[in-house]
Amino acid sequence: MAKKNAPAKSSPGAEEHTGLLVGYARVSTTDQNLDSQIDALLKEGVQQKHIYCDRLSGKTTNRPAFQECRAFLRSGDTLMVLRLDRLGRRTVDVLNFLQELKEEGINFKSIKDNFDTSTAIGMAIMTIISAIAEMERQLIVERTKEGIAAMKQRGTKSGRRPKIDKRQLEQLLLLTERMIPVREITKTFGISRRTYYRYLDMGRKMQKDAAAQ
Repeated sequence: MAKKNAPAKSSPGAEEHTGLLVGYARVSTTDQNLDSQIDALLKEGVQQKHIYCDRLSGKTTNRPAFQECRAFLRSGDTLMVLRLDRLGRRTVDVLNFLQELKEEGINFKSIKDNFDTSTAIGMAIMTIISAIAEMERQLIVERTKEGIAAMKQRGTKSGRRPKIDKRQLEQLLLLTERMIPVREITKTFGISRRTYYRYLDMGRKMQKDAAAQ
């Protein structure tokens, strides 16, 4: 049986391998059917035991089977999905995820989109995707810096010390998800590493509580 919402495995216990076909399938609700996606992956040569399935919205990256699949992948493997949108709803999240796979030497194939990074055309597309993802990360950093500067300016005028509010906490989490270096995030917000990790724990707890509702 394909894995459905299985708890994530820790990396040390992950199977050592290379060159495997690994499949991921997702539907947004429990009453939707995964069979068509699983059948397509099997037809492409993915073994049943290497197909990971979630019944969760693509809006969240906190998907158990997706995280387990991510931990399982190794350099030389190929991650396969029926369509790109199975990876997530937000384009920037998908772009950044594909960039991560490229950096780790993991191939990617979307069956319906005819997108395969192991081919010359696929690699050319990935080069463009990488540039877009990097530009998006830089834009997020710049927008966050501008927001922090405006917040500090308002704090100075009112005589109050600025603090990270809910919106800024969401931006901190977003920068972390985009793999912006901790050093750059702490500099952007004008906080220490210790304070950064405190806010990070707080934000992740909020995300977990929201996903559980």
